[in-house]
Amino acid sequence: MSFIRLEIFLVFLLGVSVTHVSAQEASLIKKLMPSFSQKQTVEQNSKDTIKNIDNRDTVKGQIAVVNVYGSTFYSAEKIKNVSRLIKGQNVTSFTLQRAKKRIKKMGVYKAVTIKYSASSKAVNIYVDENPRVTSISLEGNSIYSKQFLNHYLKSKINEPVNLNHIRDDIKFIETQYDEDGYFEAKVFRINKPETKDGPLVFNIAEGIVEDIEITGN
Repeated sequence: MSFIRLEIFLVFLLGVSVTHVSAQEASLIKKLMPSFSQKQTVEQNSKDTIKNIDNRDTVKGQIAVVNVYGSTFYSAEKIKNVSRLIKGQNVTSFTLQRAKKRIKKMGVYKAVTIKYSASSKAVNIYVDENPRVTSISLEGNSIYSKQFLNHYLKSKINEPVNLNHIRDDIKFIETQYDEDGYFEAKVFRINKPETKDGPLVFNIAEGIVEDIEITGN
């Protein structure tokens, strides 16, 4: 009789333990569900983003020929090489945008437009050159001669205004002064031709103290 009661007691304890474990498992699943659901949401959003990018940047077609219009200084072949657009390449909105940025970085074009014709499979590149430099002058310099500074300038006469060269020229002039102890010297203004060919002028402030006056002594 005592043995039967013991068996019943053990079965009762086993049932309570199973119920407790099941409750813990259910609680754990409930805690994990938001994280799993959130992960699914993030993954779905990522898929939607990728899908939207793919839809926006679909392949327009294959390039049969690349044409260049408007360039008189650089050859068409030079611009094609810079653009990295070649015959047989699949072209997308992204590749056209990258090609445009590469050409703009050359520094001599104020406007670049690239169009793809699906009918002829041609990429047409239209460039608008900056005005040409007819002369280069430096104003305000007395420490260095114009001949010396001009010799090292990257900007050249009879070439389109090149913004990259102008930036390098400003850096050269200011570094030259700085190395010789004229720390306040600056190129404070650039006059460049805007709408037609003309002079390129570097205006320099050497930062030299011309006079010292003592008053009130």
